[in-house]
Amino acid sequence: MLCEHTPFKFIEQSISRLLAVPKIVLFITTGSLLLTSATHAVLTINVTESGSNVVFSGSGDLDLTGASFIETAPSGSFNEVVVPSNGVFANQPSFPTIFDTYSLTSPHVSYGPGAFFSSSTGNATGTPFIVTSGSQRVLLPTGYTTGDPIAFTTTFVGQSFASLGISIASYSWTVPSDIINLNISLGAPVVAIPEPAVWVSSWGFALLTGMTWYRRLSNRSTTSNPSKNSSVEL
Repeated sequence: MLCEHTPFKFIEQSISRLLAVPKIVLFITTGSLLLTSATHAVLTINVTESGSNVVFSGSGDLDLTGASFIETAPSGSFNEVVVPSNGVFANQPSFPTIFDTYSLTSPHVSYGPGAFFSSSTGNATGTPFIVTSGSQRVLLPTGYTTGDPIAFTTTFVGQSFASLGISIASYSWTVPSDIINLNISLGAPVVAIPEPAVWVSSWGFALLTGMTWYRRLSNRSTTSNPSKNSSVEL
């Protein structure tokens, strides 16, 4: 046992109580795993000015549970498109691409006064992706299923927020079980804050790690100090 006069006495007592009630450990571990499995990553699109270019960087995934499927159809002949006033953004590395179209549940959201701007300079990379807020649709590569990763980078060469008519702010579109976040900023991209269930899972893992450490310390102390009256000085 740790010395009663050490500053770790409270920690020892707390961990000892948990060790004496294994059901608590089971509850925390099971709960954190269930909560983690129930979360979604969300799709985040960060938009920044980089030199003389405007760059859209998307990452995450979408949960299509409950989403209304509209159609499967090929796209138009373009690589990159923005229509800020109509809430349109498109990333298409090659064309035509076959897309599965789903309904957005959010009302129309524009991200600036800009009109249609299209480019076919080949500066669209990664996952094909289109959102059209005006018609409340999101287009994903045909065969996309819940949880499939989405990652893309779209560069509008020689453009600025002013030339494209993009307004600096944060916007979002939704499907029934998930969110598409659009973060437009002059500085560094917005860093996503972990969802509550992620924190629960992390604390659960930390607790189990601490208990494992405590068991090992206790076993080591018993082996090296067989006397009942001995103590470990920290």
